[in-house]
Amino acid sequence: MASQRLKRVDSLVRYSFGVIAAALLFVLMTVTCLDVIGRYVFERPLSGAFELSEIILSMIVYAALPLITLNKEHVTIDLLDRYIPEKAVGALRLLINLMTAAVLSLVTYALFQKTGQIFGSGMRTDTLFIPLGIVSALMTAATTMAAVIAVMLAFERAPSNAPSE
Repeated sequence: MASQRLKRVDSLVRYSFGVIAAALLFVLMTVTCLDVIGRYVFERPLSGAFELSEIILSMIVYAALPLITLNKEHVTIDLLDRYIPEKAVGALRLLINLMTAAVLSLVTYALFQKTGQIFGSGMRTDTLFIPLGIVSALMTAATTMAAVIAVMLAFERAPSNAPSE
C-alpha cells in the first residue's frame, strides 16, 4: 500500500516539478538571450533581466528539490560506509531519511514564517514590481513536498505488522 502511494507521488512529482523546472530553465535561457542580444546588438539591455534571472534561478533550485529528494540525490559522504555492518544499513537509511525530513521541515517552517512577513509587508521587486510573497510561497510549497517525500522514503520499506499483499 505504501509503495503504491509512493509510486503515485513519484509520478506526480516527476511530471509536475520536472515540467516546472524545465519551463523555468527555458524562460531563464530566453531572458538571458534577449538581454544579451538587446545589450550588444541594440545597445538596450532587457529591463529587469537581472531581477528576473535571480527569481527564476531560485525557483529552479526549489522546483528541483522534490526531484532531488525523490531520486535520493542529496549530497552524501560515504567515508564510513564500508565500516557499517550490513544489518545496520536499513536502520541507517531510515535515520538519514528522517534527518533529511527534519531539516527540510525546519527550512519549510522558516520559509513559511518568512512568506507571512513578505505577504504582510507587500514586498515587491524594485524594477518589475513582482510580488515576492508568491515566489516565497512557491518555495515553501516545494520544500514541503520534499519533506513529505523524505518521510515517505523513510518508511518505504519499513517492516510492518500488516500482512503483505
